[in-house]
Amino acid sequence: VKVQNVSLNMRRFILAHEAFKAFSEMQPGAYIKWLFDKNGKPLNNLEAAREDVVMRTYTVRALNNEIGTMTVDCALHESTGFDGPAQNWARSAQIGDNLSITFPPGSIKQLPDHFDVAVFVGDMTAMPAIETYFETLSKDTQGHAFISIESQKDIRDLKNPNALNIHWLYKTEKSLVDHVRDLGKPKGKIALWSATEFNDMRELRQLFSNEWAMARNDYYISSYWKLGRSDEEHKRDKRKDAESIAS
Repeated sequence: VKVQNVSLNMRRFILAHEAFKAFSEMQPGAYIKWLFDKNGKPLNNLEAAREDVVMRTYTVRALNNEIGTMTVDCALHESTGFDGPAQNWARSAQIGDNLSITFPPGSIKQLPDHFDVAVFVGDMTAMPAIETYFETLSKDTQGHAFISIESQKDIRDLKNPNALNIHWLYKTEKSLVDHVRDLGKPKGKIALWSATEFNDMRELRQLFSNEWAMARNDYYISSYWKLGRSDEEHKRDKRKDAESIAS
């Protein structure tokens, strides 16, 4: 029911459905899946076999159950030239178009109840989730957010605690992990949340686990995409990586 660009490479969609009015519980980082057929068109046959359905995962930016709308922000990956069913749909979608999604939203690991400092690390695909976490933090929360963006025109005002430092990273000589490494491990109990490109994720995991000596269960880390790989290929790589870590 509404489409707008919130920055150069981030497009916002307002979706409407009666089912949204009946759902009130949603945690930060909640996600849905957009459903497409094998031709890259929004799925209109909900009885299709699973192997005939292409799914893409997106964070729920907001849910208004009073009027039955859901807000989803979509990073467009313009600098990588990446194409896919969700990207193609997002670039051309207009008011009145239909989209099939999974509902209700799924959830991910939440921040601990008590902590001294918060650290967020992500690229533009993680911005919607990071913003939802910002809105749950107290105004005096100490910490840092490292956000890798595709253009300086993607910098925008974010509702965040007064004491939280946002580091916008755009075409810097240092890698994302080196920027976080330069911070040094904060003192006290850390609430750590990170979602990035696959290779950045693996480097960051080494930093958190080895250099910061954090137990794997004490922080959230994930990859939302992988450069040069389709979403299906990324999921296979991600599964192999997880099996390797577990073994």
